[in-house]
Amino acid sequence: MFVFKEPGAVFFAVFGTLLVATELGFRAARRRSLALEASALSLLSTLEAAILGLLALLLGFSFSMAANRYETRKQVLLDEANAIGTTYLRRELLPEPERARVTALLRRYIDVRIEFYDRNRERADRAEATGREIQKDLWAEAVLASAKNEHPVSVGLFVSSLNDLIDLDEKRLVALENRVPETVFVLLVLIASTAAWATGHAAGRGNRRFTLEAAAMPFLVACVVAFIVDLDRPMRGFVRTGQASMVRTRAGMQAP
Repeated sequence: MFVFKEPGAVFFAVFGTLLVATELGFRAARRRSLALEASALSLLSTLEAAILGLLALLLGFSFSMAANRYETRKQVLLDEANAIGTTYLRRELLPEPERARVTALLRRYIDVRIEFYDRNRERADRAEATGREIQKDLWAEAVLASAKNEHPVSVGLFVSSLNDLIDLDEKRLVALENRVPETVFVLLVLIASTAAWATGHAAGRGNRRFTLEAAAMPFLVACVVAFIVDLDRPMRGFVRTGQASMVRTRAGMQAP
């Protein structure tokens, strides 16, 4: 099964596949020298319209799936930035020296979370591993502060926000892994190839080759499929989940 990862490679693969399907449909009609009755031509036209309608429906369905997942990733990123900011504010409720250590850990943590979106997967994986270690250190500091039992309510507020911070790390990973199934893309290419074959077959029945017109549908479909893949792969391509909320939170944490 073809692995849909790089949008550029997907565009050229789908565009080439649809061009070949169009040419095969054209040659099939020319080879058979079809001279069909009006009723048969009407039936073929109806089938071609049905295939194109099914293709449009599946394209819209796939785009909707990818767009919904993209919006979910943006929302989870915003929630995580807010959770980090809230935890940073509530660190003031901790006694010393835990407060100072937690401050340093949180400032390092948000830098690591921003690095997680690096295009280099090795650096991103290292950032995720480092983030998990910092979470353990933060929890250890919360346990130490709680053991003092001087301000249990204040420490409890900090622990609550820290728990949300840790949970949102896993939610963001799940959101990144929740992608449009590759079987949907395979089905999409299959139906698009059938539609391209039918378009070429219609041109062949008229014994006229429309070069630019025949390439228009494959080109547009390939563009849409590549964009869906780009939208569905936030760590690759051109469409990426913005880090503005994380950057603003980090700026607030660095301010005096």
